[in-house]
Amino acid sequence: MQFLFGEILLAEGLIDGEKLRRGLDEQARSGEMLGAVLVKLGYLSENDVLKVLSIQLGLPFLSSVP
Repeated sequence: MQFLFGEILLAEGLIDGEKLRRGLDEQARSGEMLGAVLVKLGYLSENDVLKVLSIQLGLPFLSSVP
């Protein structure tokens, strides 16, 4: 079973429901990927996006940032 990106963000405690809603609204307007929108809004780091994508895809996460 594959989870939605936003569901993982909430489950991991990376953002709250209000920030997710704002991100989804902006995504609908801009057509950008949700992760990119949330980084642009300052809600997530690029590293956060990579971590969530690794969870979503079932791949190990290897951070290059100490």
